[in-house]
Amino acid sequence: MIFKNAKHQVNRKAKIILIIFGSIVFFFVGVFFQRFGLYGEKIAPYFAQMKRELKTNSTNNKLENISIDIPFINYNTIEEKRLEALRISKLINNDEYVSAHATYKGKKVKIKIRLKGDYIDHLSGDKWSFRVRVNSDETIMGMKQFSLHHPSQRLYLNEWLYHKIMKKEDIISLRYEFVNLRVNGKVLGIYALEEHFDKRLLEHNKRKESIIIRFDENRMWEEFIQFRPYRDRKIPGYGGFYSSDIDAFQSGNIRSDYQLKLQFLKAAKLLSDFRSNSKKTSEVFDIDRLSKFFALSDILGSEHGARWHNARFYFNPFTNVLEPISFDGNPNYTKSVICNTSSGYHSYYQKFFDDVEFYKKYLQYLSKYSDQSFGNQIINDYQEELSSLEDIIRSEWEDYNFSFDFITSNSNYIRTLLSPNRIVDVNIIAKDNKNLKLSIGNLQFFPITNLHLFLPDSTVIYLPESLIISGKNNEEHLSYEKLHFSISDDLKILENDKLHIGFNFIGLNEVKYEPILGYDYTFYEVPSDVKKEAPNYHKFNFIYEEVNSGKIFFKIGNHKLKGPIIFPPNKMIYINEGTTLDMSLNSYIYSKSPFTMKGTVDNPIKFYSSDTSAGGILIDRPETESFFENVQFYNLGQNVQENLGITGAVTIYESKASIKNCKFYNNFSEDALNVVRSTFNISNTSFSNNLRDALDVDYCNGEINNSFFSFSGNDAIDISGSKINLNQIEIHYANDKGISVGESSNLNAKNIKIHNSNIGVASKDLSNVQIQDLEIKTSEIGLAVFQKKPEFGPAKLNITNGTLFSCNVEYLLENKSTLTLNNKNLKDTIIDVSSLIY
Repeated sequence: MIFKNAKHQVNRKAKIILIIFGSIVFFFVGVFFQRFGLYGEKIAPYFAQMKRELKTNSTNNKLENISIDIPFINYNTIEEKRLEALRISKLINNDEYVSAHATYKGKKVKIKIRLKGDYIDHLSGDKWSFRVRVNSDETIMGMKQFSLHHPSQRLYLNEWLYHKIMKKEDIISLRYEFVNLRVNGKVLGIYALEEHFDKRLLEHNKRKESIIIRFDENRMWEEFIQFRPYRDRKIPGYGGFYSSDIDAFQSGNIRSDYQLKLQFLKAAKLLSDFRSNSKKTSEVFDIDRLSKFFALSDILGSEHGARWHNARFYFNPFTNVLEPISFDGNPNYTKSVICNTSSGYHSYYQKFFDDVEFYKKYLQYLSKYSDQSFGNQIINDYQEELSSLEDIIRSEWEDYNFSFDFITSNSNYIRTLLSPNRIVDVNIIAKDNKNLKLSIGNLQFFPITNLHLFLPDSTVIYLPESLIISGKNNEEHLSYEKLHFSISDDLKILENDKLHIGFNFIGLNEVKYEPILGYDYTFYEVPSDVKKEAPNYHKFNFIYEEVNSGKIFFKIGNHKLKGPIIFPPNKMIYINEGTTLDMSLNSYIYSKSPFTMKGTVDNPIKFYSSDTSAGGILIDRPETESFFENVQFYNLGQNVQENLGITGAVTIYESKASIKNCKFYNNFSEDALNVVRSTFNISNTSFSNNLRDALDVDYCNGEINNSFFSFSGNDAIDISGSKINLNQIEIHYANDKGISVGESSNLNAKNIKIHNSNIGVASKDLSNVQIQDLEIKTSEIGLAVFQKKPEFGPAKLNITNGTLFSCNVEYLLENKSTLTLNNKNLKDTIIDVSSLIY
């Protein structure tokens, strides 16, 4: 029993060792085969060959049979050419044909043969791609020249259908068939046979012999090979469309035939003039056939065949214009229509669509071919034949299935493009009983025309002249056109009338309507941005600058300002006692440098506006502090919003400022003094008879001492988002609030008197107000504590030694906010203070 178990264990170990050894051998053999390409080049093709031979012996697929015999030396030349192409990832042909024989229907003919294909996928495995020329007067399947390639190179049956549809629509198309191919007795299975470009192609399409012309692609591939290591970088472009030569097929025949040579010169000149924009699309091409070709390329997803290096054109000697030839379509699901492609071929395609007449026809055919009836007709015409061909293809590629889905999907996509939810953005610039001025922008890429106004009573008013509004690509800025409609005397447009703009895509009859929704203010003239204008202070004779000091001085005296003064940064501006400046005719001062203004009690500095038109003063982010002493500011700010875009008759922004013994009175702006994002100190200063707020402090740190406020149209002191200290402040007749504190501010105040105001002190929106020694007298509401803005929260107000006299309502306290008066916590009185006082 022990002996049997030991023997079993030995056998088990031997099996494990054998499995491990076999796995290692298998791995290294696999690596060796893969490293030297033995699997892809020898083993896989060998088994594929055996499979094809078995199927060939057991089935008859009813395809034509072609057998090619290439002498040993010539076959070696082809093999060497293939290995070179695999090495550089590109086949360089240079017309290196070798001699061979082909047998078709029992007849043996001499041929020339070479490899063909732009990319090395044409040379993979054992099904290489070939170009064939039949010698002397013989043909194969009626063709003198043709290509043979793996059906997958053109997506199997998709390319066959592409050529059938093109031919049905009278576009010159290649004969494209499937054949059984043997080379040197070796069964290569099913190949696609594609006709090449010569006079038999033209005759088969019922065209008279002439030139087939193209943009030569040799430089493109030369550049591709040279810069292949840098494919993700910018290349010089010598292989691009604008650098390509123009040449023709059958160039040997052209040189020896005067008529063909003349046709080539005409055709080349047409194509060259088109490329240089010397001639329009309709002057160079048969635009009916070209528009069909482009539209069908969109429907079939075959834009690949329309690219400049694949484009082939027939010169029609009767019309002296060029016709497209379908070639190398690779039909599949389309990503965009040709007129709006974002590929590297956009500039080439755009040349065609710069011609409106061509664009019209293109859209007509795009609409026609995308209609469901056209797709149904394709299925009815070709389904039976495609079904038979599908069975043949599946005899070699069992998993292959053909589907019309790519055509159906492309058609649905294009119909949607032709019916977008929004096409234009249209707004009113101005309107009255006789005129309506609109701005209109085309939101998508198809051009529109036939613009007209559609009134509620179905009246249609057309523009006096026809207008086409170009489309835009997704990355382009939306531009607007102005439309002017004249309204006749018997028509009226009422203020609330629902107006529509009518239009259609160029070339199409369907009229589309979109509502005119609002007003367009982009066409209104707005004041220039003073903050971006050049300094001009040196133009005023009452201003001078010390050389190399950066100091600017106002001359003492009475001066009249009739336009803006603009000061640059990094200067120091000095104004001394006895200086007055009458700011008239919408004048204002904008400075990026600080001021030092020092007047005296008997001889103050004055800034005023005798015609009340002045826009005020803005001090904008100077690097050092400004000083104001014994300065008076009055009758300012009438046009401050228009001229400077601010709210204060005097505005200090992101700066430091010291204001002493100054006066702000009779100012017309929203704020007499507005201090924003600054640090300041105000003392012994008075604010009186200002139209709205006297002092507005936004996001600042500062102190206000020994100052007086009277007859303010709104708030005397309005504090937002700031930390402020007040001392010895007296306020009379504030039409709204004596002190308003909001937006999470902190205020510490003492010795405050507020008389005859609407509301004495208001603390709101997360603000915290602490006041010692407060007197409020003869006011409508003494205190108010509440939340006004939903983004903030309740507020706090704490008063020590406070007295309220003759107030109609001593306080308003909202739920969650707190009010402490003389160490007593008061109870809330109202749910929503804001709705009561605003």
